[in-house]
Amino acid sequence: MGVTQPRMRRRHFILSVMLILLLAQAMTAAAQESELVLRISRTWGYGGPNGDIQGTFTFKADGPEDLTAVAFYIDDALVGRVEHPPWKLRFLTDDYPLGEHQLYAMGRTADGRTLKSNVLVRNFVPARTAWAFVLKIGAPLLFLTFAIPAFIYWLDKKRNPGKYSGYGGPQGGAICPHCGCPFPRHWWGLNFGGRKYDRCPHCHKWSMVGRASESALRAAAIACGLASPPQEQAGAGAKDEKEDLRKRLDESRYFPED
Repeated sequence: MGVTQPRMRRRHFILSVMLILLLAQAMTAAAQESELVLRISRTWGYGGPNGDIQGTFTFKADGPEDLTAVAFYIDDALVGRVEHPPWKLRFLTDDYPLGEHQLYAMGRTADGRTLKSNVLVRNFVPARTAWAFVLKIGAPLLFLTFAIPAFIYWLDKKRNPGKYSGYGGPQGGAICPHCGCPFPRHWWGLNFGGRKYDRCPHCHKWSMVGRASESALRAAAIACGLASPPQEQAGAGAKDEKEDLRKRLDESRYFPED
């Protein structure tokens, strides 16, 4: 009997704790359903550290299902009122003075309740500040993305010129889906798996192109009116020029009559 009572007490304690947790969870869910939560998202512009923003942003409010209207404010000044979901509204930071501002929303429910959202504090900065930050961060990224691959491409082309002959090249050759002409895929084309979003030098249109075989490239070149790659055509032209010059030299030689 003495052993059974502690066990029962322990079970009662565990059941009580579980009941308290379930009640707390239910109360939290009910409180969240009755709250109005405000967020903002960047539509076009700059969102930097310490709450600095500049450009076009969008208010987004989430609340109970019986919301009938939401009004958005910046420093107690009404920005706009929305009377149907989704509860969203755009605003432009340049329409307001520079500096720190408080953003919030007020909602109205079907049963007449008024809900106030959380307050977001943001610092509206001028466009030059945004551009300075973008250049500070973006310039090194652009250098790493384009300058280094360009240098590697130039160095490899200088060391291995034969690798870049024909319509292939180090990135492989592709056939334009618009004009059907072959072209070497460019190193600066955007990679998407094994395909590239690249620009055709013949029709100047952009498209997703994959790597084509050498036989397919040559067949496309003939169909497009390109008998051989530009490099081979240039080589053939130079060879024909040499042959023509040699022939002229032979014909111009003086042979004494017997």
